[in-house]
Amino acid sequence: VIGSVKGDNRLSDDDLFLIEHITNVLSLFFMNALNFQKEQSLRRVFQKYVPKSVMDSVNDLSSDNGGLEPKSTEITSMFIDLRGFTTFSESLPPERVVAVINKYIEFVSLRISNAGGIIDNLMGDGVVAFFSGESAEHGHHANRAVRAALGIINEWSEFKKYLTDHGLGSLGVGVGMHTGRAVVGDVGSEIRTNYTAIGDTVNLAARLQDLSKKYMAPELVNNSGNIICSETTVIGAGVRDSWTDLGPVEVRGKVQKVRVFMAMAKSNISGDKIEKVSA
Repeated sequence: VIGSVKGDNRLSDDDLFLIEHITNVLSLFFMNALNFQKEQSLRRVFQKYVPKSVMDSVNDLSSDNGGLEPKSTEITSMFIDLRGFTTFSESLPPERVVAVINKYIEFVSLRISNAGGIIDNLMGDGVVAFFSGESAEHGHHANRAVRAALGIINEWSEFKKYLTDHGLGSLGVGVGMHTGRAVVGDVGSEIRTNYTAIGDTVNLAARLQDLSKKYMAPELVNNSGNIICSETTVIGAGVRDSWTDLGPVEVRGKVQKVRVFMAMAKSNISGDKIEKVSA
């Protein structure tokens, strides 16, 4: 027992060694506990921005780069726009604008997340997302992106009830998608970073969302919105033959025309196929 030498309360060298050893073990234990707590806290925060699949691919969030180094990969990029809201927002108080935007983002984000997508950016009434990878659980990223887009369009009537109650029932939604390569990862500086996708694939998806305003499909949920995507997306999703081929069209910022497709009727996706169902 430490300091138990009869008639002598001084600590021996063995006692001091034992105390030092115990102190080091306890220090290591508490440091590991703090690091674990820090990593779990970071994971809880990060999970608000990316799905579990991305979190599982990150080995160590407490490291300098967090396992999120930018790398080139194939993705399906998606841009979503709440049509007509900018005009309406000019006559609404800021608090009401924020309330409507929050509800809209909640509606859209849920369908993106359920399909394994990643919310890249929120730009007022615009939502930017992307899908990457392929798994037995979720399927090809283009397939999942189409599933999410159809969920938004086909279930728009659900959100439209909220809009109608707030005098905004005429608002619609437009979706643009493109499949191609992009750089995905943690991009930014020491002051601010963002887990994002960058490249021409993303730019083209944004242009296709703009283009979707020119094409309206009356059979799509009372003309509330539509989906325009590139040929690479419909091929990746396995739906090329079931969507309307709009042919090669001019796209702002592109030298060559781009062949685009539009969703037909209220489509439903099941496995690797998207089938037309009655509206």
